[in-house]
Amino acid sequence: MKKVLIMLVAITFSQQSVSAQVFSWGLRLGAVSTSIDATPQTLSTANIDSLLLTVSNANFGIQGGLYTRIKLGPVYIQPELLFTSESYNYTKEDLNGSGIEEALTDKFNSLDIPIMVGVKAGPIRLQGGPIGSILISNDNQLEMLSETYDRKLSNLTWGYQAGLGVDIGSVNIDVKYEGGLKSAFVDDYEIFGNTYEFDARENRWVLTIGLRF
Repeated sequence: MKKVLIMLVAITFSQQSVSAQVFSWGLRLGAVSTSIDATPQTLSTANIDSLLLTVSNANFGIQGGLYTRIKLGPVYIQPELLFTSESYNYTKEDLNGSGIEEALTDKFNSLDIPIMVGVKAGPIRLQGGPIGSILISNDNQLEMLSETYDRKLSNLTWGYQAGLGVDIGSVNIDVKYEGGLKSAFVDDYEIFGNTYEFDARENRWVLTIGLRF
């Protein structure tokens, strides 16, 4: 009986060890550096050019959430569920003689779901895959431009990520480049009764540090 118990304990620990080698999960926290290429727009009212609206820069954002990793031989699949908060600055310039410029901020909170497929050689990982971003909320100072201001937002956008990772014990560090397959969440603006498209293509670098459990 004693030998049977010892064998059962040994089998249980062996199964747990194999499971840990195949499946793992952890927490991830990092920073997002975004660059955005958007065409400046001249806003008109009553056929008179009134304002010049330009995307001046994107601020550093933060990102955090969960990830899982499933090993399939030399290949692994790594789905992630991440909350991302980032913002952009616009410059509004008065074209009616005063030349006064004013800064406006546009902040987005989203749920990002990248699915990375990668290979590992020692501690180094090479990975890439699609990412879907779901818009959670938007805090938008552009509403100050006009009483008739309106814009269409996409609730879901798609992109791709590719990069490198390194595992040091239970700590992992990932650097990924992300490109958008279409414009960012904003489809178009309606200001002073006119419709404008910024065609804002968003690209960003993501640096995260994860802790595996």
